[in-house]
Amino acid sequence: MLSRFSNLIHILCVLTLAGVVLIMPGALARAQSDGGLDLDPGSPGYGGRFTIEGHVYYPSGQKVEKRLRVRLANIRGGDFSTTSDESGAFTFRRLVNGSYYITVEAGKEYQPVNETVDIVDSSARSRFSFTTPVRIQLQYRESNSRPAVVNLAIAGVSKEALELYQKALQSEQAGNNEKAIEQLERARALYPRFPLALNKLGVIYQRLGKLDEAEKAFSAAIEIEPEVFELRLNYGIVLLRNKHYREADTQFQRAIKVKDLPLAHLFRGKTLIHLGKYLDAENELQMVIKFGGDEVAMAYRFLGALYNERGEPKLAIVALEKYLSLAPKAKDAESVREIVKQLRTQTGS
Repeated sequence: MLSRFSNLIHILCVLTLAGVVLIMPGALARAQSDGGLDLDPGSPGYGGRFTIEGHVYYPSGQKVEKRLRVRLANIRGGDFSTTSDESGAFTFRRLVNGSYYITVEAGKEYQPVNETVDIVDSSARSRFSFTTPVRIQLQYRESNSRPAVVNLAIAGVSKEALELYQKALQSEQAGNNEKAIEQLERARALYPRFPLALNKLGVIYQRLGKLDEAEKAFSAAIEIEPEVFELRLNYGIVLLRNKHYREADTQFQRAIKVKDLPLAHLFRGKTLIHLGKYLDAENELQMVIKFGGDEVAMAYRFLGALYNERGEPKLAIVALEKYLSLAPKAKDAESVREIVKQLRTQTGS
């Protein structure tokens, strides 16, 4: 059993056989048919014809739902920064050959992100531009040293299974989810008690919308490691998406017992709304607000829905307006503004 290191599962990076953590580039560059022309000469960069497109995800595998500050540095000098959109997507254009270092400011709850991306132009005379995709998975801060955790995480796993796991991560970063699934299933066949592989399977299946398969993967992982927060949280999110609300609530409660973090309270609050347990849901969401941090905006969004469902439009207006003040450019901002407008008409305010 690996229960002594309950925060290992969210480490979604390549592991060497010696237990050293390596953060790999997002993927090989892929060609675009724009002839190398940069139509945005004012965008930051080094005057080249390459682009890095990235996306930031929570440890659960869900896309972030807020803007984050992302910085890019190169050995040539000249650091640049940008802000991701509300789904964690960011872009750096006009880049040249070389190694780039990406850092993400995600808040005190998460470990510092330092991602290395190498751009190599093997056809210097080509007029095509290239885009390198990068997937960045946030990791919660850990009390123990990462190498020690990783060594325990892979203890007993066969060399062949580890190599397949590594290849699966590379396939995923390259955007080949089906190949990654095949490699993870092979790794699991070689070493069935491999929670890292099962967790990654669940994350990929969820991303592809194959929720039943994701449920099975997380359920199998929990049988091996029942006291891992990220597994419980991931399993709960999949159950919630699959409308298995009672089972989802159980998983979120178990996750909170392992590690009392606002993200679990946020999703539990949303689950309880679906179950019609409005008072309990309100308590969970208010707890998120007391925690503070990145989840507060969504807590107000869910509170707005809760008050509206409970027939309290004035409270719903207050909560939704607070959400809009915290996330004015959220994807659903316009629809939320329309809801507030309708609620004001309803209440005559």
